[in-house]
Amino acid sequence: MDYEERNMRNKGYGRFRALLHLSMGTFYILIGIVVFNMRSFGQIQLSTPVVYALSIFCVLYGAFRIWRGWTDTRIMNNERKRP
Repeated sequence: MDYEERNMRNKGYGRFRALLHLSMGTFYILIGIVVFNMRSFGQIQLSTPVVYALSIFCVLYGAFRIWRGWTDTRIMNNERKRP
């Protein structure tokens, strides 16, 4: 039995992974917003292009994680409806 087949049989792990994708995606989006609004972190001063690049990267990666969690949830719901 390979790794993917074992994960498909374990529905609890699939739900946990989908929830983890959704929550981490939300976390990354929030971090991107915080980075965009804060130009300095203690002693570290960030330039404007670095702030924009880092915040855009965090928001895009967060959106990707949310999309992945949403598709995992949709796939699990479709498999549950099959006879």
